[in-house]
Amino acid sequence: MLKTFLDIVVPTVGAFGAMFFALVKMPFRIRRENHDKLLNLLESVEKPQSAPIRLLRFRDYLGNSSAGLTALQLLLALPDSVAALERYRFTGGRQQILRATSAGFVLRPSANNAFKRFLLSCRYFLLYLLFVTLLVLLPALTQWGLQQLGVLITPHSLSYLPNARITDGWQLLFPGLLFIIIMFSLAYLTFRQLARAGNLSSERAFYRYYQRAREEQRCREVLRQMRTVLRRT
Repeated sequence: MLKTFLDIVVPTVGAFGAMFFALVKMPFRIRRENHDKLLNLLESVEKPQSAPIRLLRFRDYLGNSSAGLTALQLLLALPDSVAALERYRFTGGRQQILRATSAGFVLRPSANNAFKRFLLSCRYFLLYLLFVTLLVLLPALTQWGLQQLGVLITPHSLSYLPNARITDGWQLLFPGLLFIIIMFSLAYLTFRQLARAGNLSSERAFYRYYQRAREEQRCREVLRQMRTVLRRT
């Protein structure tokens, strides 16, 4: 009896321990990978490597295959380019409200003031609530509809009522597949809205940082010019 208990408990505890260790270790592993990618990117910038290599490493660092060199050049032009790259990484380079131009990062017309950004956030929040509501209501409505057809589904069994209009489980195959597809689609849209709302916050924070960094850069340039003029006089 004790041997059987140990044969069951020990592997189970070992599996949960390994899973817990992997979950705890994962953030540190991701941070280390991002650090290595940043080092590779900075190395490609310090050494006069070709633009395609820098672009590939920049995209690998951001995790976005559509990022461009313009954004990288703007980030490297800032006084603390390493901090700028690390802050920009949180946006993923998706640029929902930001646009990288030759003059710098600018806000898109649809989010160029606080009120428009507030409306955009409300839109994401309302869509998220809509998808969550559908995720909750659709299973309940499906259960109610099947009961009207004489089919009772429980977590453990599928039974047919005496007056059931559906008497064969194969008749539920296509509706079941359609239900699964709809639920997976709603779950994807829900997480997508969460990602877009989170990315919007990251872009707002980066834009505030970018504006401060540009202002500090202009102030340093003015002070440098003033010192140069004073030394000449």
